[in-house]
Amino acid sequence: MEPDLQSDYRRPQPAPYFNLTGRVLAIALGTFIGVFGAAMAFYHYWKWDVSRQFQAAASQARSALADRREWQAARDERDAALRRRQARERREHQATIDQAGRTCNFWRQEYADDPTSKARLYRDTACNRLESLR
Repeated sequence: MEPDLQSDYRRPQPAPYFNLTGRVLAIALGTFIGVFGAAMAFYHYWKWDVSRQFQAAASQARSALADRREWQAARDERDAALRRRQARERREHQATIDQAGRTCNFWRQEYADDPTSKARLYRDTACNRLESLR
């Protein structure tokens, strides 16, 4: 038995398995997966960031549009109120002119019927007022 034991010790041991090609391929595959994962993470972050910026810009645009519409509605209301006031003032001014015209015509007729200094004074005053209103 001894010779067999000695023969086992003397037998050359196999060299450890070292596959360079396999290890290089494993490193390359690991590197590729890592770079691909990083690229995908960057892509998704970029997509999220662009989406967030777009949503912020869209929100700001909607807010600006709402502010513009609100400002325009207030301006339209002010303009409408101004037009109503101007129309009322024109009607009132025209009514004043009409009344002054009637008064002037009345005193012209009175002066034509009775040419007194008092009638002439009233006629001149009424007609001067009519001219100043036109």
